[in-house]
Order: sequence, then C-alpha cells, then structure tokens
Amino acid sequence: MSAVPSHERRLALIGLALGSLCVPAVAGPQQLFPGRLLSLGGGLPGDFSPGHLAVGDVDGDGDQDLVSARYPAGPVVVFRNDGAGEFTAQRGPALVHQGIPAAPPRPELADLNGDGTLDLVVARASSYEVLRGRGAGVFDAPVAYPSGAGAHAIAVGDVDGDGDPDVMGSGYYVLGVDLLRNRGDGTFAPVERVSNTSAHGEPTLVDLDQDGDLDLVAAGPSEPLDPVTPLATVYWNRGDGTFDARPLERGVPSGHTVVGDVDEDGRPDVVVAGSAVMAARVLRNLGGGLFAPPLPIGDARACGAELVDLDGDGHLDLVGTCFPFATVQSGVGDGTFRPVEAVLIASTGPFTFVDLDGDSRVEVVATVFGGLQVLERTATGRLVRAALVTPGLEVDVAITRDFDLDGDLDLLAAGASAPNVVFGANPGNGTFSTWTTVMTCGSPTALVPGDVDGDGDEDVIVGCQTGEATLLRGSAAGLAGEPLPTLTEGFLRAALGDLDGDGDVDALLATSSSRVVWQANDGSGGFAPPQAIPLGGPLGTVAQLALADADGDGDQDVFVAASAGGRLVENVGGGVFLPAQDLPLVGALRDLEVGDLDGDGDLDVAAIAEGETFVVWNDSGLYVDATRLRDRDGHWPVKLALADADGDGLLDVALQHHHRPISVHRSLGSRSFAAAQRFAFEVGGSGSRAFLLGDLDGDADADLVVGKGLQLVIAPGLSR
Repeated sequence: MSAVPSHERRLALIGLALGSLCVPAVAGPQQLFPGRLLSLGGGLPGDFSPGHLAVGDVDGDGDQDLVSARYPAGPVVVFRNDGAGEFTAQRGPALVHQGIPAAPPRPELADLNGDGTLDLVVARASSYEVLRGRGAGVFDAPVAYPSGAGAHAIAVGDVDGDGDPDVMGSGYYVLGVDLLRNRGDGTFAPVERVSNTSAHGEPTLVDLDQDGDLDLVAAGPSEPLDPVTPLATVYWNRGDGTFDARPLERGVPSGHTVVGDVDEDGRPDVVVAGSAVMAARVLRNLGGGLFAPPLPIGDARACGAELVDLDGDGHLDLVGTCFPFATVQSGVGDGTFRPVEAVLIASTGPFTFVDLDGDSRVEVVATVFGGLQVLERTATGRLVRAALVTPGLEVDVAITRDFDLDGDLDLLAAGASAPNVVFGANPGNGTFSTWTTVMTCGSPTALVPGDVDGDGDEDVIVGCQTGEATLLRGSAAGLAGEPLPTLTEGFLRAALGDLDGDGDVDALLATSSSRVVWQANDGSGGFAPPQAIPLGGPLGTVAQLALADADGDGDQDVFVAASAGGRLVENVGGGVFLPAQDLPLVGALRDLEVGDLDGDGDLDVAAIAEGETFVVWNDSGLYVDATRLRDRDGHWPVKLALADADGDGLLDVALQHHHRPISVHRSLGSRSFAAAQRFAFEVGGSGSRAFLLGDLDGDADADLVVGKGLQLVIAPGLSR
C-alpha cells in the first residue's frame, strides 16, 4: 500500500511539505525547533512564570545559577545549575510587598555584607527588599526599605567609594532616582532621593568618564512625556555618591539603555534601545564627559536591548528583545552594526544572557509560562537564527510547495484582513525577499494545493469568504488565476484527492451551511455539480477535512472533524460511499490529521477533541481504540501536525498550544509515545496565525514558518 498521509495535503493553517525529506535515522530524541525548555524540577505549577532573572553562583559550586522573583506575586525561586546547564528549582522566602501588578519585580545578586556569599536585592514597586544569602541557594526573609521613586529597576555598585556595594533604583511610574547606601554589613541607610525630575527605565552603573567612580545611566520612559524628554540621562558621580544630572540627548525615549565599548576605543559607549517609532541609537563616548551625536542603527526596534558577544568574534552585538524573538545586529567593532537578523526564541518575559554550561559561550535564556528555555546552537557553535520576511499582509493561511518548478519550496500566503494572495519565490536558501500579488478576493479563507488540471505542476484553489473560488494554475513562470465558477460557492474547508478513481484530483468541500460535498474533476480543472457525502446526520461546523485510504483498498476515504464530533466515510470506489461511522472521540473536534503513527503500514488518526489530543488506531480499517496524549501541564492544544521530528522513520505528533510553547510527542512504535518534549517557540494565543513546516533551505530538516503581524518568521530546523 502506498497511501499519502493527509498531512501532505493540508489546506488550512498547518502545511507540512515533508514528503521529500530524506532524513537518516538517528538514535535518541532530536530537536525539531531551535530551542529547548530547561528541566527545572521542584514541583512548580504549570502556570509558573519566572519573570526577571538574576544570575550568579548562589550555591558556591562554581557555575551560574538563576534567581527569580516571581511575577506577579509569590516566593523567590532559585534555579540551581548542575554544571551542565540543567536546573533544579528551589523555593525561597516570600517577598514582603506585592507591588504594582504591572511592574514585575527586578532581582539583582551581589555580596552586600562581604561574607563571600551572594545576597539578593529585589525592586518591588514601593520598596526595595534585601534577602541575605546563607549559601546552598538559601536566603533569609526579606527586609524592606521603602522607595520614593517607585522601585522599577535597580543597579548595584559602590557609588560612594567606601568599598561596599550600594543600591540605586529608578522610578518608572513615579519620577525620580533612589540611592540606598550600604552601611558595610549589608544593611542600608534610609533611601535618599538623587533626582525628582525624570521617570526612567533600566539603570546602569559604569565609570563613563574613567575618573574611578561609578556614574549612572538611565533611559527615559518608553511612553514619551513630551518632545524634549531626554533619550537618556547621565548622573555624573562626584566621587561621594552625590550626582550631577545631564541629559545625553533629547528626542523620543525608549525606556532602555545599555552600555559597552562598541567602537573598541577603551571608553564605554551608550546604546539607547529602539521603540515603536524610533530605531536604536549609539552615542559614542568621546571622553571628558562628551558624546558624539546619536547614530541610528539600521531599523532595530525592540522592547529591550543587551550588548553581548553572541557569535564569539570578539565584538559586542546588539540584541533587541521583544516577543516572540530577539533581533540581532552583529557588531563590527567600530561602533557600527550589520543589518538585523532574528534569533527565534519564545518568551513571555525578559531575556537573560549567561554561560550555562561553562563552555565560555553565552546562551540566551527566556522566561515562559512553566519555566525557562534556552536557545540552541548549531554544531559549529552559532546560535540558531531565524529570517524575517515581509509578505505585505497579516498572514492567516499559508502553504508551501514548489510552485515555480525550480526544485525548492515556495510560499503562498493570504490573510483574512487583506484581500491579497501573495506568492514568495524561494531562491533556494529559504529567504524570501520578493513577494508578488497573484490575486485578490474578499477575505481568503482556504488555499488548497494539488494538480487540478493534470499538467504535472502544483495548482491552488483559493476559497474566499465572499463565496467565489479561483484556480491559480501553476507553471515554471509562477501562478496565474482564473475564476472557478463550477466549484461550490461559500466553502470553508476543502481537500483535493482522486475520489472516483479516474486519475485526476476531485474536490472535497465543507460549505458554510455545514454540508460536505464532493465534485468530480473533468480532467482539465472543471468540476461537475456537487454530490453529497453521506454523513448520517448533522455534524455542526466543520473544522477539518482529510482524504486518506483508511481501509487499504486503494480508494480515498473521507475524514471529517466538526463541532459535533468526527466521522469516517468509506469510499468503495468510483465515488460511491458507505454510510458514515463515528470516530471514538467525544465532543467538539478542533483539528484532525491522518498518518501511520505506529509504523504498521495503515493510517491512524490524530485529533484534538475538547481541548485534549488523541490518537485513534486503525485495526484493519476500523477505528475503535484511542490513546490520549498527555501534556504534563494540561496545556490547551489548538492545532496539530504530523512529522518525523526525530528522524526515526515514525511520524510524531506536534502540537501548538494556547499561549504555550510547541510540544512534540515522539512515537516509539507499538502504539506508545515518549513524554512530551516542549520547544522554545510560542506561536500566539488562539493559534489564528499561519503555522507550517517545510524544508525551505534544502538541508533535509524541517523549518518552521509562523506569522507575526505583518511578518513571517522562518526558523531553520536543526541539522541532524
């Protein structure tokens, strides 16, 4: 039997073009997406969100641990590193003040009392909380110092020259800058107000004028107060912890500054992160308290920024961090940066840069619901990077096929909020710089690929919410559209396959009136009048259609997933169908895929029903037994896809979740699955954006394409 699984013909938001992949079998689990969730242990709840992280060796074993002050409330959590980059969660004391829910707590680690053990300071909106470290990752209960400036963010360093670290905090919701002077024993004098005039983002302590004391740099807020709000302010230290405040430059502020020697002249420069209306800017330090005028850095706009050598070339790179990826501009070493690249990493919170495994290379760690995740590196040590492409619309539906017959996979995309269907030709390396509008219609809802006219190339049927259907005929010159008046108007779901056994692809359609019909192809792309599929009663709104040979007789059978359940309608040949049989699934079905999941040569069914994922096993054409696939945190799946994620020749089940990272259940054969692996990419809330897999760069592994606003993010798969 040589049946083609339904995931080769998907029409809606998940498109899998994996049939041409030649992936050698390898032992053990393999990464499908460029990121891994860190194993945390400690019995943390599934909705745990670490928030901001502090980095330091809190247990004295020589490696870098992580400390979280949980957002929006709860205890301090210590993530103890085992030295290989895996972690065990350890609960600490609860914080004193709940603070402002919109202001996540900011932790910093420093040895405040000189005993050789790191202590913890946390900014908590109306207070600074100090927790004395006892070693082994244990902290005392917090001591709170009331804040005058709003305690938005903190920096730790010896600002008054007495040899012990002080704390400076910037206000975001309240104007001002605070100073807490260390008495030398890790306790602090009452808070002093350094400034009452500006609201600030992240503060940094650094000796900008190289006079031996620490100055403070703080950006303006991300919401501009007026056109003369400073981009950033420098608080020049007089040497005793008193300061002269001077704005660096005026303009649209960003809320974030970072400091580093980007031009490698021995003086620390200031980079102001971008905002929605302004690119990031470099202010080169000329010495003597002077800075060159701000120099825009390409088109880097971000929620936050870091300067770190990600590629190991000795130059500082600029990392702009904003969900769901970080943008990277590689530093040249003269104060300029290369064009923007994207590093794919999901995050519901801040990013942290730290050498987790002691190999002298910086990893990128992001916080997510449920824990922490780290971005992967390739075999050469390079961080896995994503490409950003701009098709010119907000993509809801996308498919990938070799439409122009040049041997690589192209992209066809459409969005319900725009009338255009656009074509992106692949130059062979998985980048898409040129997009062409191939047709317009009222809210495209379906892109259905298949050789409709029998000429050997891929055509596409486009369904529109306004009712009309269009055939895009494929050729080496691309796609050209023409109306399809013979196709049933108003279809919402569709599949193409040879239902009558005459060698051409017929159309299976779910209409807006919840009917399922099929139309025979005349061989040239015209279709006969519709004939009803015998569903045996109403099924409600159809969520998915699939065509596959369920009983091994060589005919394409019909699978329907709908709001009232799932059904199989067997084709006995010539487009004649037996009465429908119910699939053993209860409740509303959201998605359905067909493929051989146990390696026995027949086709099983994977489906999402009532917020859970099931595999229904094929026993000689009968679907009776179902296995539930469990995610440990009970995440709500919204889409599924079948793909060989680990190269062992068995189809695995990949799931997209509501506000959670992708998970993969690896098939072990014999109708069993490994525990779910979760990967570092979250594709959005309801899963209403494009999400597909295909080998776009020709390296024999699956790449991920996901829609984000007016861009598509293309994440390369990890070479095996």
